Amino acid sequence: MDTIRAIVSRGRRGLNRNEGYGHIDLAEITDRLIATSTPAAGLQKVYRNDEHAILQYLYDKYSDKWMIFNLCAERSVYHHKLFLPRLEFYGFEDHNPPPFVLLCTIIDRMAEFLSRDPSTKLIIHCKAGKGRTGTVLCSYLIAHEGCTFDQSIALYTKKRMRRGSGLTIPSQIRYVRYLEAWSRLRKQQPSLNIETLALAKSVLKEFVVESKDCPKLTISLYTFASDNRCQKLPLWTSCKWRQCTDSTQAHQWTLLCDFPSSINEFMVSVIPKAFRAFPRQVHFWFHTQLHPLLLGATNGDASFSEKSFPNKPESFITCHFSWTEMDGYQSISTPYFHLLSLRYILM
Repeated sequence: MDTIRAIVSRGRRGLNRNEGYGHIDLAEITDRLIATSTPAAGLQKVYRNDEHAILQYLYDKYSDKWMIFNLCAERSVYHHKLFLPRLEFYGFEDHNPPPFVLLCTIIDRMAEFLSRDPSTKLIIHCKAGKGRTGTVLCSYLIAHEGCTFDQSIALYTKKRMRRGSGLTIPSQIRYVRYLEAWSRLRKQQPSLNIETLALAKSVLKEFVVESKDCPKLTISLYTFASDNRCQKLPLWTSCKWRQCTDSTQAHQWTLLCDFPSSINEFMVSVIPKAFRAFPRQVHFWFHTQLHPLLLGATNGDASFSEKSFPNKPESFITCHFSWTEMDGYQSISTPYFHLLSLRYILM
């Protein structure tokens, strides 16, 4: 079974089986932060961490000075009662970022727990112990350990991976960047709090792509449901592209949206109309207030400034998303577009 577990771990670092616990897909990121894939029972433990082996390891190595944060929103594959009361739940959907408020809640709770006793350890897991786990750990390193975005990604990759990058899903990477921008902003404006982000409203005006021919793309908007997963039904959808009438923008096509909302986090889904029966979707998550703080956004014709946050009434924002910023782009050989622009108003 150790061989199967090692194969399933797919390049992630884990404990050497010579330590006496078999193969455990677990790695210390710092001396107090530990990343692991989910414990498992029944048939699942054939290729995932045996729940009894990982429990024994934690008690042998750390006594009772540890806590597990479970980031899985999907059905659990282990017996929670074995780990109680040293188990807390902050689930969100696989291959996606968490709602930004949840991300802040998790890392603040991590800081609160670790501040109680300098000898305590915190174990973070999702299903594979990579994407969601890395999103949370890198965000914590930025907010509470003084790391930059690049430093946090480099450290997580070095400690967690034998090969490849620790974070690969563009929207998860984007949300770690949001956390860095938010942390920097909080230092400049200490009076800001997470409730500030809930106050703004927006109007998503239009999408723009460059193409010689009319894009055969359907764009849909989604947001987070109450269980921190993506909603099943779209808030808005359309495929009615119009060519720009300006001769200098002859290859630009716009998709009018005019979607007013008090929601500040959206998933934008892009599906070619030719693949309706077997959709090959790409998508990205973005935050209407935080995204302008990242490099490249504009307010009208001027670069967006952190000094203008919270945003002045009716800031007109333009954001650009390249093909390689789409979640799922790696599995598609021919890009549907090279650059997708989004224009919206913050009020």
